[in-house]
Amino acid sequence: MINNKKENKSASSEEKFEYQVKVLAVRPIKDRKGCYRFNAVVNGVTIYGLQYISFQNKTGEQKEFISFPSYKGSDGKFYNVCYFKIEDGSDLFKEFEKQIEEVLNSGE
Repeated sequence: MINNKKENKSASSEEKFEYQVKVLAVRPIKDRKGCYRFNAVVNGVTIYGLQYISFQNKTGEQKEFISFPSYKGSDGKFYNVCYFKIEDGSDLFKEFEKQIEEVLNSGE
């Protein structure tokens, strides 16, 4: 197998991925207003245990992010089970927010 690191690196930085997202079950996280645990199908792969977290940062700004399922290693650190990049304010992030809201409003 030939591995050209330069070629792989430049090719990956130019690629744009499209994600097909379908949010399934959504449940509020107890005692954390605006935070939800949910499952989603992303490009045909079901991911259980995602979290939508909403919080105020130190300057008082409202921030949101999506957390991936993780496990605690023997070294005490947490490691993601799976991961793909979701930038704040991106179309993908907005799609997750929209679908979470739709599922919550539908009562599923």
